[in-house]
Amino acid sequence: MSSSRKNVLAANDFGRVSLTVAEAYRARYPVPPDMRLPNNDGWRMAVNGVGVPQLPATGTERWRDAIRTQRARLSVEERAQHDAEMSSTDGLVGRMKTWKKHVGRYGRGLAVAEVKHGSSLPPLALAPSPSAPPARSSPAPPPSPPLPPIAAPDQRLEKQHGPATPRSLVGAAPRRRRLIAPPFDDRRYKSPNKDTKGSRAPDFSLTSDFNAGAMGKHNSRQVLLRPWQINAGAMGKKGNRDDRLSALPDDILVNILDRLDVPEAARTSILSKRWIRLSSELSHLTINAKDFVPEGLSNGNIYYISVDDLVQMNAAAAEVTKSMLTRRVPAEHTIRLLSTTFYLRDAVPISIGHAVGNAMATHKIEKAEFTVLTQKARQQATVDDIINYGAQFLSFFNECQVAFSGLTRLYLQNLKFAESGMLSNILVTCKKLTYLGFQNCETESWMTIKFEHAQLAELSFEDCRFGKVELKWLPRLTRTKFAFWMTYKNLPLSFGHVPLLEAVTLITIALSWHEMVELSTLLFETSVRELHLGFRYEKIWLQPECLTRRVAYAFHRLRIVNLDTIPEGYDLTWTMFILEAAALLEEFCMTVMDHPCEMTMDKEERSQELYSEKKGVEWESPTLNFKHYHLTKLIIFCFESCMISHVRRVMKAAVNLKDVYLYDRVTCRLCQHLKPPRPTTFPPSKKHRCSMRKHLTQDIQSHARIRFLTCAEIRADHAAMIL
Repeated sequence: MSSSRKNVLAANDFGRVSLTVAEAYRARYPVPPDMRLPNNDGWRMAVNGVGVPQLPATGTERWRDAIRTQRARLSVEERAQHDAEMSSTDGLVGRMKTWKKHVGRYGRGLAVAEVKHGSSLPPLALAPSPSAPPARSSPAPPPSPPLPPIAAPDQRLEKQHGPATPRSLVGAAPRRRRLIAPPFDDRRYKSPNKDTKGSRAPDFSLTSDFNAGAMGKHNSRQVLLRPWQINAGAMGKKGNRDDRLSALPDDILVNILDRLDVPEAARTSILSKRWIRLSSELSHLTINAKDFVPEGLSNGNIYYISVDDLVQMNAAAAEVTKSMLTRRVPAEHTIRLLSTTFYLRDAVPISIGHAVGNAMATHKIEKAEFTVLTQKARQQATVDDIINYGAQFLSFFNECQVAFSGLTRLYLQNLKFAESGMLSNILVTCKKLTYLGFQNCETESWMTIKFEHAQLAELSFEDCRFGKVELKWLPRLTRTKFAFWMTYKNLPLSFGHVPLLEAVTLITIALSWHEMVELSTLLFETSVRELHLGFRYEKIWLQPECLTRRVAYAFHRLRIVNLDTIPEGYDLTWTMFILEAAALLEEFCMTVMDHPCEMTMDKEERSQELYSEKKGVEWESPTLNFKHYHLTKLIIFCFESCMISHVRRVMKAAVNLKDVYLYDRVTCRLCQHLKPPRPTTFPPSKKHRCSMRKHLTQDIQSHARIRFLTCAEIRADHAAMIL
């Protein structure tokens, strides 16, 4: 062993650590500044027991150049010998107490690297020792830069630290030591050399390759660093090392911005020029005038704001729409969704329509949506109001034909069309529509309106007065909703060619003069799988039908049936006709309740408006010992003890029933102060529920699991059943 080797080992009086100062330096790891030789002759740092010139105050480049200059003075043999020693020596110069002082100097939150003896640094590509066995590692990394130049060993180390113990020589048992490294910043540290007082520490920031290779599964090294330290190399020398977000690629940042509201995403443009560019590359633009509500108001009070505030909100939505669309580079980034919600007032709709139309001409837009609102809500709008709104929409529609021709979704409310062919014009112009919704809309003259459209997939009518609606030719229609036909004696809806229709929702308040609806006639030429019927706590308008071939054919594809807001206190036997007709039914849901805050409770008012006093339906099944083999789930909201006989009837018929969910009364914050029409009889305690469960399954061979749940325990998929 060479003399320098002996001196190196003699200098290490606290054991071995595999990570040497040379390796730490070459890996750009911050070397503790306390690890230095006596500085009487100008040496400040020790590399494997060999002195290195002191760090000049002007920066790290001159210091590294001085090291390279010293190494260049050595001969080829001496250079190879010293390179091999630096790559294989396990010694670090210094005492443990000095390391503790170092920790105290830099405070908390220091990076810690724990290294096991014999492990290698994959990204360094150091030359192995001639006598050491080859270390297990991943494929050979690229060659590292030349090692720093080496000065002659300091002979005073042996006198200072004493001779090496046998343990620190050859064959010592592996030990673990902790290398404490300062944070990656430009903090100044006190120097014992008066000439170099206040000099900056070298920039030893870790590269991303070092972090990637240091966390291998079979590598015993554990590098625990601050998150911002790990990405320091990716942020550049002049970047803010605390800004991890800016280190991410553009596509990830755009994906994050797409999840924000447009006003919030637009505010990021003030950060830098890069964020201005990113905000112009968003693929999802959802601009809603309600997002610009003045402070002190909420979206729940949107219809009670002043006219000036509404004008300001509408103008802000138009300005944001134009700004977000005009600064985009044409045809560079696809807009996946462009959704705008605005109020039908002044020139704002036309301004938005022109901006969207220009964007459609220069950009690829996959989905474009218009949601047209009015200042007054449905309950507040008078006949004159909806006439004026209809005239404003007609002007908007005629002025922005380009924008309407590219729409995929259109929602309108509180409009009265003076022209009888206005609905047909909308269908002809909006050829890409997949959704069309109307709320409180009507035409001047009531007539049969035939809907024909090649792309329309969803159609919704709520409290509309169009005359009779005939869905004549809609080859891609999958869902339709028809709600509140109180001005008609019969259901003004019929189906034509709708081969893909899967879900139908019918909701209305039936008065005493309304006719019953026969589903076998309505759904005869369809293949509906989901049926949602709402009665709004009043008369049952569904006509029970005995099982015939026509009824069986109309219900042969049904899988889910939801009967919502059935009035309380009436026999539920009539619902069994759906089980008998729908042989493949899998899920049956019912909500039986009275809702005082949504009902007309005054007897005189009910009499004047011709509400029916007899809300229930009497029906008796002609089929004895009926069995159903596909029903697996029964859900009842607002369960009462009076429904036990009906639940037993279903459990007895559905031989493969698996789950029965019985929920307590659904609470409403608007009518909590009102006295309920009748007290609840839902089992309150566990003892009562066990007793009722035994009563439900008595003399019935059923493997169904019965659950009694409160309103706070409603499952998300079940809550969606409440219309």
